[in-house]
Amino acid sequence: MTKMQHSAQGFSGTQTMQADCVALARQARAHATAFRSSVQAFDNINISGIFGELRAMRQAVTYTS
Repeated sequence: MTKMQHSAQGFSGTQTMQADCVALARQARAHATAFRSSVQAFDNINISGIFGELRAMRQAVTYTS
């Protein structure tokens, strides 16, 4: 919410700053949670398994050609 919207609803300047801080803190927490989830998903990728499958596919193509 903008300062003008806060003022229109009867909030004081201090309440506006507090509301903005709370909103920013919630937004920062949401971003941190999403980032943590992305890092965990990346950590769970089995690179060795992927390369093993790619090697097997390449060998299968080589033997059938």
